[in-house]
Amino acid sequence: MMKTNECVIVGNGTSRKTFDLQLARDNGMKIYGCNLLYQEFMPDYLFAIDPFMVEQIKIDAPACQFRETPQDEQFEPAEANPARPRNNTGMVAMLNAIRDGNTVLNLVGFDFVLSSVENCVSNLFDGQPGYGPETRCSLADTYNRCKYFIWFSQQHKNVTFRFIFPEERSYTHTRLPPFVQFEYATYQSVVNVSNPT
Repeated sequence: MMKTNECVIVGNGTSRKTFDLQLARDNGMKIYGCNLLYQEFMPDYLFAIDPFMVEQIKIDAPACQFRETPQDEQFEPAEANPARPRNNTGMVAMLNAIRDGNTVLNLVGFDFVLSSVENCVSNLFDGQPGYGPETRCSLADTYNRCKYFIWFSQQHKNVTFRFIFPEERSYTHTRLPPFVQFEYATYQSVVNVSNPT
């Protein structure tokens, strides 16, 4: 069975390290990726905001389905934060997935919601160009991302946001309130749910 309204949004937090993205694709889900994901897996659609990252993608992966982010969407909406800080790529990918008609977003590698300080800021590409101390996510960033995500989810109440974590990672210790459209699941349960019958 094809999951036509269900997709996977791939962040680059370390919790996704053991998740086989091909399984999701084999089950009919489109993959929306962020930044350097193309170095290990070519998503159906790729997003980046940082100018350096955008140029890297254009040089290294010209054949990928890279979607440019309009200038105004590179910043959080004023309704969410009047200061309009720079948006994050994962949220841009979510917005595009919703515009494409997806109503269930499986969020893989979105570790900013984890309560563990070490886990919530880790990134699989730490140390690579574009992922240095000047651009990497800080602890303060994760709190702001949670606030922005909560606002964003309230604007899309018809969408289920499913945070996916591996079996060994405690996904009950998160910093998001238990809104109806938030779910937490393990990789294995999503693969089982998504398998064709």
